Amino acid sequence: MCSLGKEVENISNITTLKKSLSLSFMFTFADPPQIDTTRPSERNLTFGYPAKLECLVSGIPKPEITWTGPDEEPVIDSESNSRISIDSEGSLILSQAQLSDIGPWTCEAINAVGTASRQIEIQAIYSKFSF
Repeated sequence: MCSLGKEVENISNITTLKKSLSLSFMFTFADPPQIDTTRPSERNLTFGYPAKLECLVSGIPKPEITWTGPDEEPVIDSESNSRISIDSEGSLILSQAQLSDIGPWTCEAINAVGTASRQIEIQAIYSKFSF
């Protein structure tokens, strides 16, 4: 086979090889948790009334949100503790504010690439009187 024939054969093989190669790339985007801090960090509540402490979080993958109360115990969202719960967006719901709620509440957001936390201080619980 002449030199030109070998070059044509090599070019043909390269073209076939290029057609059979398939490259795929997978990009994984990750973003550590960030908590919105534009909301007030201090709250006054009314005794016996509901309250919502917001923990607005962003991050990829979606962060898991936990809360710790003034007693430094984690909030367990369960049917046995119906007065305190965590909604689907991560906000803490107090169905009836009590004096024991006074103090710092900490929201912590965790995902595979980081953590973030924010403290909201319940400073006072007021009574609502009607005259």
